Amino acid sequence: MKNKSDRETLGSALISVGVISSENYQAALEKAGGDERKIPEALISLGLCTEDQIIKGLGVKSNMPCFTSLEGLVEADIKTLVPESICRRYQVMPLFRQGELLMVAMLDPYDIYAIDEIARCTKMHVQPVISGRKAIFDAIQSEYTKSKEELKKEEKTEVTANIQKAVEDFKTDLLPEHEQLEIVTGIMEGKASEDGQPIIKLVDHIIYDAIDRKASDIHIEPWTDKLSVRYRLDGILHKVMELPRELGASITARLKIMARMDITITRSPQDGKIQVKLPSGLIDLRVSTLPLTTGEKTAIRILDKQAMTPDLTKLGFPPEMFTEFAKIIRSANGIILVTGPTGSGKTTTLYSALKTITDETKNISTLEDPVEYQIDGICQVQVNPGTGMTFANGLRALLRQDPNVILVGEIRDTETAEIAIQAALTGHLVLSTLHTNDAVGAIARLNNMKTDPFLLNSSLRGVLAQRLVRLLCPICRVPYTPAEALLKNLGLKKENGPYTFYAEKEKGCDKCYNSGFKGRRGIFEFLPLVSGVREQITQKGAYDKIEEAAVKAGFKTMRLHGIEKIIQGETTVEEVLRVTRAEN
Repeated sequence: MKNKSDRETLGSALISVGVISSENYQAALEKAGGDERKIPEALISLGLCTEDQIIKGLGVKSNMPCFTSLEGLVEADIKTLVPESICRRYQVMPLFRQGELLMVAMLDPYDIYAIDEIARCTKMHVQPVISGRKAIFDAIQSEYTKSKEELKKEEKTEVTANIQKAVEDFKTDLLPEHEQLEIVTGIMEGKASEDGQPIIKLVDHIIYDAIDRKASDIHIEPWTDKLSVRYRLDGILHKVMELPRELGASITARLKIMARMDITITRSPQDGKIQVKLPSGLIDLRVSTLPLTTGEKTAIRILDKQAMTPDLTKLGFPPEMFTEFAKIIRSANGIILVTGPTGSGKTTTLYSALKTITDETKNISTLEDPVEYQIDGICQVQVNPGTGMTFANGLRALLRQDPNVILVGEIRDTETAEIAIQAALTGHLVLSTLHTNDAVGAIARLNNMKTDPFLLNSSLRGVLAQRLVRLLCPICRVPYTPAEALLKNLGLKKENGPYTFYAEKEKGCDKCYNSGFKGRRGIFEFLPLVSGVREQITQKGAYDKIEEAAVKAGFKTMRLHGIEKIIQGETTVEEVLRVTRAEN
């Protein structure tokens, strides 16, 4: 362990990362009269480096988070832990508690005298984070002595200019104009609001607005000159806000605090959870951070249990297909597969199916990665390969729990497929997913997994494939008469018309948040195991052979279901072509 005499110092740290040279350090030390704590001021006054270079250099060397602003990071009543005299003497600012750790903003994180003094008076472990002298000074002034009104008067000219610039950067439809001004003014002036600090209010607005718009994800992305906020609405990302780039670290820190993540880790990915309480119930947020070259990106998945499990009748099945699918999910045994790429609504369909068949006479269990929603009356198990809880091992364990119905999140390998088949053959109903493009591809994929064709033939009940298409806003959709060439491309005959198609309005309307679309609906294809298809399974037939047998038996593709929705005016030609493959 290093003694104080040979410990790392701010000067040696800056030398090691190339911010200053040894000669620069000696010159600054001489100007500082040998006082290491005055080195930053001496370096800056001599023009040997800037404060920004010091902060960035220390961040690289110490792997500590750096904040150009402390707005929104200072916990209420935190000043009661550390006297104002200590903060002013060492130019430090306590921020918040995280367990037994006290986060403290310092320009010199190697100042062990300051750290020892704070630890002594608080009886807590001190974790430094790096910030500039002005940010620390402003926080001390705001929290300990001067009122916010006095600060506003002292810095009126500078703040007004900063606010004008920030308002220009804060262009968004997220909030009314007066609230945008209020938040930006609060951020620039350090002004508290009824809901807390401005950063806290801003983060809350982003979260609640995304929930209100029924977004599935929030992306907060730092670029070189701005901070971008985007929502995924109906499967498509939309930019809703641009903020000053300097707010990125504070917003990310606020989200980390809410998600109980480690605020000191900025160069490794992290995951956390936030629970939001609404009048309609609790909503879970899964928070993920990722270090980029321009800062930390934050992605938030919004998990609304109520929206997640709609009634099976509301998913958009054609009537005949609904009757078939509703019948097989009530089977006593067998395997039912739902296929499609990530984000195609497979989990929603499976949860809705379970909701339909759940009752007190059945033992229903799920094996998921991850468990996104807790469902009453269903035993849910989280896959965790690190502890040996793989899909295969978890499925074996569930079979010893006397289940009637088992939902396996995904069949990823031959071992899991074989156990699922055995479970189906021994009297269990197994629902699962495969990542294939269509229903026929699921059978070809299982054949490629070397599953026993006779056992698969005996156990498989049917395959459902699906996609999600955006629904046109019924308020502002625009009708048009399709050209004959377009009808021919879709397999429609002009003489069977007339046809009226609809397109989205270019800038939408208030009801659809200016997108032209509102909501999504599934398009499906369902492949029951009819005799011709079963023969191809037994013979390990190729994709084309299976598809040919299915079409002869009356199989209809997703493209055909999508065309029905175009004719009904629910979606656009472009949407259906985007998510489905061309017909042979």
